[in-house]
Amino acid sequence: MTSAGTEQNAAEARARFWVIGHKGEPLPDLARVLGLAADGSTSIGEVKWAALPSPRDVWYIEEKEPASGDDYSSAVEGCLDRILTRLESVNAGDKLRAAGLTEMCEITLGGSAGDLRDVNIWHTPERLRRLAALGVALGEDFYQLAN
Repeated sequence: MTSAGTEQNAAEARARFWVIGHKGEPLPDLARVLGLAADGSTSIGEVKWAALPSPRDVWYIEEKEPASGDDYSSAVEGCLDRILTRLESVNAGDKLRAAGLTEMCEITLGGSAGDLRDVNIWHTPERLRRLAALGVALGEDFYQLAN
């Protein structure tokens, strides 16, 4: 198996904080607004994730790690905690609210798992408090790996 094939079939846990702009409207300079460099982005008109040009600006930071089996949920939770720590370190919640951007933001927990029954995320009261203080949506995007 090639290294590309290995990466493609490896179980991975991920948490990603997104800012997704309105169609046709550029986002402000989020590195300046938040004081964080993007881990990835797409500009209006850029062809990156699909065959068509992007109708929106997209900016994100991400934490990910290989994970499987009984350790999968803990890995996702760890990725989320690291994203929250990165955002808290720059007081992102207040900055996003001041810039009027919270409605364009979300945190997505996701990745690929050998068995989706391993994806049981536990949100502690402390983690829920941290998410509420940030004030953005939380979603999930998990995929079952083919055998």
